[in-house]
Amino acid sequence: MTAIAISFACFCSCAAACCLAASYRECCQKAISSSDSKEGVKLSMGVVATLAALVLGLLVASAKSTYDARESEINQITASKPLSLVRRLGMSDMDH
Repeated sequence: MTAIAISFACFCSCAAACCLAASYRECCQKAISSSDSKEGVKLSMGVVATLAALVLGLLVASAKSTYDARESEINQITASKPLSLVRRLGMSDMDH
C-alpha cells in the first residue's frame, strides 16, 4: 500500500470510530452519567494519552537516528570527494 492509501485508511477508521462513539453516547446516556463510569473514562483516557505520547516519542527518536545516519553518510561522501577527485585527475604531483 502506498502512504496515501494507509493515511486514508487510518482517517476513515478514526472517523468511523468517532461516529460510533457519538451514536453509542446517545443510546447509553444514563449509564455514562454515573460518577463511577466518569472516573473509568478519565483513567482510560489517561492511559491512551500516555501510550500516544510514548509512540510519538519513539517515532521522533527513530526519525532522528535515521536523519543522523544519513547526515553522517553525506558528510563522509563529501569529505572523501575532494581527495578522490585529486587522485582521479592526477593532481597530486602538482604539489612538488
